[in-house]
Amino acid sequence: MLESAAAFGQVSYEIVPRLQLQAGLRYTYDRNSVPGGEGITITLGIPGVPPIFVNQSGKETDSATTGKVSLNWTLDDANFLYAFVAKGFKAGGFNAGSATFPQSNFAPEIVWDYELGWKANFFQDHLRTSLGGFFNNYTNLQVGAFDPITAQQSLINTGKSTIKGGEFELHGRFEALHLDAGGAYVNSRLGAISLINTEALPPGTITQ
Repeated sequence: MLESAAAFGQVSYEIVPRLQLQAGLRYTYDRNSVPGGEGITITLGIPGVPPIFVNQSGKETDSATTGKVSLNWTLDDANFLYAFVAKGFKAGGFNAGSATFPQSNFAPEIVWDYELGWKANFFQDHLRTSLGGFFNNYTNLQVGAFDPITAQQSLINTGKSTIKGGEFELHGRFEALHLDAGGAYVNSRLGAISLINTEALPPGTITQ
């Protein structure tokens, strides 16, 4: 059973003409639970290896306070600058366990997102451009991995991870001539994890 509740709000304040401050706050509560005793039986298809009962029961409860603070500066009718910092949250959960190995929980994912950008119009709005950069700093990033014990896909947490980059977009409309262009650069660094090559394992069958 999945339960989720949240409360949030946002305010805006004009510091000076054309310069606006926005701030938002959100509280999130998540609870994910499956009653004890529920599971499936997996036959691995390996001679001499008995079927494995996968216990799918478990419970994970998480809550977090997140938010966003941004500055929006309208230089003039053709140029707009923005910058913000935001905190994001993804609830944790649990992976299936076997009769030998217990069910395991994975922690909630937290990200701090820093972004800035410039949007502009040229030639009486016939040409529009957008340029932005971002830096995401993750704690307990959730990634998928194969669990050789349960023969199931599981979620695990990595160490400190970062994703940064920039992107550019251009849209032009000059009578019958239309121009569209874009590009992006992304650089990511993930914490240490161990993964299993699922193609190297024999196929199995699942019975309820």
